[in-house]
Amino acid sequence: MKCQMADGSVAAILSGDDATRARNSAAPVTPGSPHAWALATTAITFEINGDRHDLLTGIVATPGGLERGKHLLSKWWNVDNRDQLIEMLNWLQFEGHRSRFNELGRQVDAMDELQFKTAEAALMRDPEELHRLVIVRQNYRRLGQKGILAWDLVRYIALCRWGNLAGYLSEMEAWDHIMPAARRLQQSFGSWRDLQNDYLIGRQFWSVGQTQENGERFRSIYERLIADSSSPWNANPWRMVLGVANPLPIKAN
Repeated sequence: MKCQMADGSVAAILSGDDATRARNSAAPVTPGSPHAWALATTAITFEINGDRHDLLTGIVATPGGLERGKHLLSKWWNVDNRDQLIEMLNWLQFEGHRSRFNELGRQVDAMDELQFKTAEAALMRDPEELHRLVIVRQNYRRLGQKGILAWDLVRYIALCRWGNLAGYLSEMEAWDHIMPAARRLQQSFGSWRDLQNDYLIGRQFWSVGQTQENGERFRSIYERLIADSSSPWNANPWRMVLGVANPLPIKAN
């Protein structure tokens, strides 16, 4: 059954579990709260997607929203069920793209200029690997021990949000994953600018194709959110007490 809304649009009338889930997901997080801080870490991606920054799921979790979440996870992450989601979260937590970045960084750091030029020449027919080599050369020493941790853990938090939207994680499970990851990011970086710059460098390392296709758009959104006094970053002080005892472990025991 459908009804006409006050704005003239037509919406489905939900009932039972669908209605409860949609209603719960439509409740925004408290502004200026630790939950709002954690969601702000993913602001660039959710802005790109046209989703809300104050909802755990980004959009209201109607049946259509659930299907959107499943499609997004399947298309971009090859995640089609809860087990695959947990496996991907574990990979981001303990390995991620930072593992390859650090490995390549150590190799590049040991090269003199002639050796680096030789490595560049050897990769001329592999633009993806050549791109990564250059990104590492430009950023490895400057980023130091943290590497591209933001790229991995911001996406970890985004995956938890989409996992809840898709029905693979409960709301409580999503927050139980998100908040320690948020604390790890806060502990590892010095500001929203520092965190999000690291995220964008990681994205460049991840894909030359995506960098060429929409890297400027991502950078533009970053610049706008940094400057906007009402953006999720400026509305949530970097040093906010998150109330998390232990940050997310990022090394296996």
